[in-house]
Amino acid sequence: ILGLTIMLNNGLINDLRRATNLFNMFFFAFCTTGLAIFNFINFNEQLVQHFVVSFVIFQFVFYFLYPTKNTIIKLSNNRQGGNVILKNSLIIIIFFGLASALIFYSKIGFIPILSGGLSPAERVAVVAGNGFYLQFIRFGIYSSIIYFFLTNIKKIVFVLFVTLNLTMLGTGFRGEFIQFFFLFFLCYLVLNRISLSLTKISALGLLTLFFVVLLEYIRTDQNGDLIFFGLINSGHSLSVAVYNFNFLLSRFDNFQWGLTFFHNFSMFLPGPDIDYTNWLTKQVKMNFEGGITPTIIGDFYVNFSNYLYVGIFFFALIIKKVENQIIKNQALVINTVLWVNFSLLLSRSVTGGFSNQSLQLFITSVFIIFILILKKLRYQSHISP
Repeated sequence: ILGLTIMLNNGLINDLRRATNLFNMFFFAFCTTGLAIFNFINFNEQLVQHFVVSFVIFQFVFYFLYPTKNTIIKLSNNRQGGNVILKNSLIIIIFFGLASALIFYSKIGFIPILSGGLSPAERVAVVAGNGFYLQFIRFGIYSSIIYFFLTNIKKIVFVLFVTLNLTMLGTGFRGEFIQFFFLFFLCYLVLNRISLSLTKISALGLLTLFFVVLLEYIRTDQNGDLIFFGLINSGHSLSVAVYNFNFLLSRFDNFQWGLTFFHNFSMFLPGPDIDYTNWLTKQVKMNFEGGITPTIIGDFYVNFSNYLYVGIFFFALIIKKVENQIIKNQALVINTVLWVNFSLLLSRSVTGGFSNQSLQLFITSVFIIFILILKKLRYQSHISP
């Protein structure tokens, strides 16, 4: 209520282009609503305290320490094109992504999301050892998004984007599939000076929730009533991260002091690949096959115990910095994709924690910066927007 009131008073509720607003929307959906659902079943005063104090810190940094002016983002119509090297490189990477998808599915011999009933552990086992191919699919998706905004053959490029994203969905994991559509959508809003009404934002949120439930219904091979399943699954999706954080409060005391932010980088080293969420499951000895998402607040608790509010403060500063970069670079296609992707992954940290996003944030940022370097090479050849 506090966050929505602040955004309404500042006329910001309709502008998902701002990183602070996008983060607050995620927070409202998965933390505020999740906390309400959880406390309806099992009230925990300490849990409520952590969420309320953290949220007040976020709003203080977002709207009081560095207030956002009530202005519409202005965009230059002189959208910068690319050069021959950039254009050809993007096309090559897109087709490398498609080839990687073909190799991946030929190796495993089936499409996981259509093989209903796979457990979380089985889905993880399917992609284990195939990270190289999946990463090139991701690079192909990013390249298709960038190229879409630089070319006149938008229909063809959009089909390639959708095709690559569907191959990502086929692995059985919903998160990245939805993330890439949101990335495309947010970049479209920024680069075309579009804001949305509260009604449209609410409709978008409900549509996304319905789609998430439908994908879960398909991948778990359900045969029961879709509406009943949807109600149960929606409540679970919105509150599971809060439940996990509550579990951590009573089970976790091996505080990491920032080390988990680099945990997923260890998957580059020889040995078993255990990502941050699966590591957390083992730490708290939860009777669950997959990884657990602790919320952004739980992630800082895992690292800094009751000093988590210091981490929350600096994380809020980072979000504000990203927002300023989006405003500063909004006429530049590649820069926009870079900073909007940063904003989206930070917002996704609301459920999984920053430790769960840090590796992919690093890899994708390095990749997009590489694309920026290609753009600066000589032999400029304008591509009409």
